[in-house]
Amino acid sequence: MRLTTIALLAAVCVATPALADTPKPTQADLAGAKKAFEEGNALFKAGKLDEAVIKLKESYRLSRNAFLLYNIGHTYDQLGQKELVLFYYRKFLAAAPATAPMRDGVQKRVTALEAENVVAVTPEGETTENDSTTGTASAPTSKYSAADFKHESVFTAPPGWPIDITAALPADSGFTAKLFYRASGEASFIMKPMTWRNYELVARIPQAKATGKWVQYYIEVRDKADKLVTRSGKSTSPNLVNMEANAKKQYYEDYVDEGGEVIAPAPVEGVTYDGGGVHDQTDYKPSGGMRALKWTTTGVAVGLFATSFITYGLAGDQHDKLIADASECGAPPCREWDESFGERVQTLGKRYDAIYKVTLVAGAVTAGVATFLWIRDLRRKKTSAPSDTSAWLIAPAVGDHFAGATAAAEF
Repeated sequence: MRLTTIALLAAVCVATPALADTPKPTQADLAGAKKAFEEGNALFKAGKLDEAVIKLKESYRLSRNAFLLYNIGHTYDQLGQKELVLFYYRKFLAAAPATAPMRDGVQKRVTALEAENVVAVTPEGETTENDSTTGTASAPTSKYSAADFKHESVFTAPPGWPIDITAALPADSGFTAKLFYRASGEASFIMKPMTWRNYELVARIPQAKATGKWVQYYIEVRDKADKLVTRSGKSTSPNLVNMEANAKKQYYEDYVDEGGEVIAPAPVEGVTYDGGGVHDQTDYKPSGGMRALKWTTTGVAVGLFATSFITYGLAGDQHDKLIADASECGAPPCREWDESFGERVQTLGKRYDAIYKVTLVAGAVTAGVATFLWIRDLRRKKTSAPSDTSAWLIAPAVGDHFAGATAAAEF
């Protein structure tokens, strides 16, 4: 597009009178709009496109003429900012007269950008509504308003798992909701339509996008005429989801998005995944001292029980020797009693019997201690694993002027 064309179109738009019943720009507004355009056109010719687009926006603000939307979109096209090209060209098509000479060319460019999956970004302070004086006011397309929409922001999620973003709105409103998201290090947002799951709308951020430090997102709700109704966050101030290893999973196991994504955790070093969520591996390991005590008491208990078993057998052997000595020659008394032999056997038998009883009691006590340590360790492992309940972390939003926050009243 030649520079003379953009100058001609802007000159026409500044001079064109308003066609609707809405308030017309004053003569001072038109004079300011013409001056701003001339300055913008000079900057455009000088190759200072960033400064030129500021002047063109100022000219549009004063004149509210749809042709300037074309000039703004054309300048952004020269800058390579496709998201803004799509926004201003769509706004031009909604506001410009049907006989506008550049309408066909703009429509072709919009179609080409949409085929590239470019997502329009709404600039700060702008709306998608037809606010030019060349259009006509339209009646509301629904009995519902922004107050009928709800969204609970997601603030944390585990890395490597998909994130389901939800919203609520009346099913008969005729409104559509779209999710815009981007991962750490990405400059552009990806758009995904929100689809119904039972009585709420859901859109899934794929697990491949949830492997960095954070994910940003915002939601736009539009009516049947594609006019913005409300939103949660925006491109310049999106909601922020921090990736935290011990966070609750933020997705529905029974929901499959339009991509048919299969849920499987992406490996993240130092993190263990199971059916209940994710948790640090160190949660499952007892301290070195407790681990040594647990195994020591177990070993001692086994040793004591073994000693008790052996001494019980030895005491029985001494008992058998006394019986054999008294009855080996037939009906007693068959010979004189060997007092020294009998005393030695009896003393030794009592000693073995005493050791058997002491080690049996000590073994039972030590086994009880070992059992307690093992059970406590197993319980700690069980309680350290995350619960399956309440997969969503909900917190009230704070504001709309910094990343990661959205006022609750907005949506």
